[in-house]
Amino acid sequence: MKVLLIEDNDNDIQAFQDSVTSWNIGKAETFEVEVSKTLDDALSKVNQSNEWDGIVLDLKLPNGTNGRDVVNRLNELYLRVPVIILTGTPSENDDYQGGCLKTLKKGEQQISDILELLWDCKRSGLMDLIGGKGLFEKHLKTVFDKCIVPRFDEWRDMMKTVEPDKADTVTSEALSRHVLTCLGLLLSNDTEKIQPEECYVLLPDDAISCPRPGMILKDSNEIHYLVLNPACDLAIRPDGGANSDVMLLVPIDSEGDTLKSLMQAPAAGVTLTSKQKKHNAGIRENAYKNKEPIRFHWLPRCGKFGGGFVNFRDVFTCDSAKFGNEYIVCESKFIVHPDVLKNIQSRFANYYARQGQPDIDFSRFSSEAIEGYL
Repeated sequence: MKVLLIEDNDNDIQAFQDSVTSWNIGKAETFEVEVSKTLDDALSKVNQSNEWDGIVLDLKLPNGTNGRDVVNRLNELYLRVPVIILTGTPSENDDYQGGCLKTLKKGEQQISDILELLWDCKRSGLMDLIGGKGLFEKHLKTVFDKCIVPRFDEWRDMMKTVEPDKADTVTSEALSRHVLTCLGLLLSNDTEKIQPEECYVLLPDDAISCPRPGMILKDSNEIHYLVLNPACDLAIRPDGGANSDVMLLVPIDSEGDTLKSLMQAPAAGVTLTSKQKKHNAGIRENAYKNKEPIRFHWLPRCGKFGGGFVNFRDVFTCDSAKFGNEYIVCESKFIVHPDVLKNIQSRFANYYARQGQPDIDFSRFSSEAIEGYL
């Protein structure tokens, strides 16, 4: 793992290198460290190579220069490298993120912990996926060569079918959607189970200025709600408004209270029988698998969001103008993954249409074609 250390203090440099030497003993995967003492040298190394597996930098560099310029340069180049900031000046101005993995105070963190953090970043597969030399680049090359280039004449022809002054924008947006679809197909890997972290997407601040389907909100009483509108409802029109001025909100009840309301409760001083416990275990399993009861849908806890059961019985609408005032985005700034949200919306629709149609006398029509099978 190739790490760039941006630091001008010789003692700190030596301490970092000593820690790396100790770390590397007996490891199959080792760290290789390059040092830059000046901003110019650091920027030169960043500009020359995207082979870095991590950057550790001091904010305060010689001649009044600032390590943030390195981070800004990475952002300008769209390089995806885990960056850890070390600072010896505990002021608010040094609490700088800018896409950095961590901002740490010198002397408060063991260097071995920093190496562990970088190693975990590598081990998680994050850099193998979206690092500058990761799997996404490989798949993007495949998409370009196999999905876009063979059909490029079609994309050129499409530009002729729209208004000339909008052709570039329309084509670019269409290509963006198509590339994402192709990537999704290449990266998809059907699995029996997904992890709770996959159920949510973290929204950047500039994407939470208006309500969006799947957004998790809360009110002044700390009650959480799921925005259940279909995407077309809250799509932003060119004039800046949405197609609907109403939010469809469903409360998210606490996990424990919901399960207890469904299960057989033990009486005072009485222990449940094994049959009752088995019954309750079945209820819990069905609830977590979103099988029954249909009026609830489970959302797992993740980060600062405590999870719970979406309660379709208590659905209501309110004016979208209440967004940001009476109903604010929860601390995690989560939006439910679109695929999960579609499942919730489908179960919501099924719950309110659960009466269905009357049974039809199928026996009049189905026997002849399968004679001998019954």
